[in-house]
Amino acid sequence: KKGNKAYMDKFRKSAEKCEKVIAWYPNSRWMDDAIYLLGLNFYEQDQFDRAERKFRELLEYYPDSPFAPWSYLYLGKIYIKRGKVSDAMFYLTMAKKSGDKRVIEEVTKEELKVYLEDGEHEKVINLGNEYIKKYPAKKEEIMKLIADAYLSKGDTTRAMFYYKKTMGENTPDSLKIKLGEIYMGKNMPDSAISLLKGINNPDAKILLAKAYVKTGMPDSAIASIEEIARIRRDKYSLISNILLSEIYQAKGDTTGMMKTLKKAKGLSVDDPLKEFALRKYNYYIDLERSKTDSTFNDSILAEDLYLYAEALYLYAGKPDEAIRVFLKLEREYPEFYLRKKSMFARAYLYLNYLHDTLSALKLLDTITTFQDTSIYVKKARELLNEIQKNTTNSKTTE
Repeated sequence: KKGNKAYMDKFRKSAEKCEKVIAWYPNSRWMDDAIYLLGLNFYEQDQFDRAERKFRELLEYYPDSPFAPWSYLYLGKIYIKRGKVSDAMFYLTMAKKSGDKRVIEEVTKEELKVYLEDGEHEKVINLGNEYIKKYPAKKEEIMKLIADAYLSKGDTTRAMFYYKKTMGENTPDSLKIKLGEIYMGKNMPDSAISLLKGINNPDAKILLAKAYVKTGMPDSAIASIEEIARIRRDKYSLISNILLSEIYQAKGDTTGMMKTLKKAKGLSVDDPLKEFALRKYNYYIDLERSKTDSTFNDSILAEDLYLYAEALYLYAGKPDEAIRVFLKLEREYPEFYLRKKSMFARAYLYLNYLHDTLSALKLLDTITTFQDTSIYVKKARELLNEIQKNTTNSKTTE
């Protein structure tokens, strides 16, 4: 499989042989072969700058080589990976001019990738269905791109239909993970479990753990990601430790929750989730201290709770939970100086994440009744007026 050591070693050794041919036999009639193969080996090793230099070298010195169209094709692929759509299309067009059927088949597939990268989902779907009939040898790859287009536009039902049509004995793990994510989005964790079990991939194991949690199987979830959380020191470890902390919390295991949160916040990983782990850890540490320390200042705990609620939607992407924690803060600390900010944050989440305009309006209206000139009372009035104005304009238009 691409990415594993044996696969990469194969191309590394091949590249070394090509370099020797170029160095020892500079006048060889097979020089263009060697240059092209060297570029291809660099490409397969994800060394795109080196690959580009070799493909350009071939085009400069051997423009009539049978490998010239393929060099244009791979230059197009390199620029797709770099996200440079116009450059990619230039090289793909040059490749297509060769008239070589095999090159053209590859180009059509790569063009669909460019359109997908450019957000032209309908174009990918329409052209893709045409190309399936025209180039049946590329049917499976084209169907995956059509599925990707449907997924990008949010049509998970059609995406799932096309993904399933491409599945067989050698279905790549990446496709199974995509389908697993769709199943989870459709609240079908059992289907996700049957698909992901046995895949030795951190993305798959984390998704599998989430599916186990959904089906009420926390011990199986722990078993799925425990090793990732313990051994790795990367983003996967961060995600796994945070997920484990939530599982332990649901089981009432405070020690397990704190241990995994501590591991998560201590990882040398540049990711927003680390800030979430830190804030959650700080809140629960201070919560335990407040239970035994009679002199503990409640305002510190209130600030911790606010920061934790904020992190739930800013870094963890959990607006529902953030609302619950903000509400807990307002009820338990009604005199807290950040109460109005907390209420405004809830209104913002209702409006922009949950699309619950009625709840947002009620909350904003409550904030405006406070008899002070704080910035959040002012912001609430402005937002309330804006919503009411938009509602009036909408009704007038209708």
